[in-house]
Amino acid sequence: MNSSRRITKEDVREIAKKSLPKKLDEKGRELYKCPRCSEFARYIDVDERDGHFYIYAIHYNGTRGHGKPKLERHYLGALEYDYVERFNNINLQGLFNEKRHVEYIKNAANQIDSDRLTAYDFAETLDSLSKNLKSMIIDENDKKILEEKMKKIFQLLEKKDH
Repeated sequence: MNSSRRITKEDVREIAKKSLPKKLDEKGRELYKCPRCSEFARYIDVDERDGHFYIYAIHYNGTRGHGKPKLERHYLGALEYDYVERFNNINLQGLFNEKRHVEYIKNAANQIDSDRLTAYDFAETLDSLSKNLKSMIIDENDKKILEEKMKKIFQLLEKKDH
């Protein structure tokens, strides 16, 4: 987005819509998969309060009488979490940043206090990460990249021992 203009509710709505899985209903309208309940929502709504954007999936659940639709709002999160960041240096990001988990891991790794982290804690964390990484390997190139990175990690560990 162009940084010279202010972000709008419509910009945020488009970011959210692009990030969610979609399908078409019987009338050809796009529906968006709600991460809260796994059902498909009719549309995405955005509230703006004090310069912060809050995103909702809106589900249509029949009518309430007099033809009024019965709507259910599921909160999907904020676009950004700057309030949390004031108290925690974890770089918490919104649901709609697809690479947020990678950034969390990198940020956490940079903040590790080696005096407080036991070798067992570190090994357990690496084991958990490696299991998840193995399930993500798509092709031989992915496997090669992962093996190279793991070799570097073990080389660093060996240097520390000497």
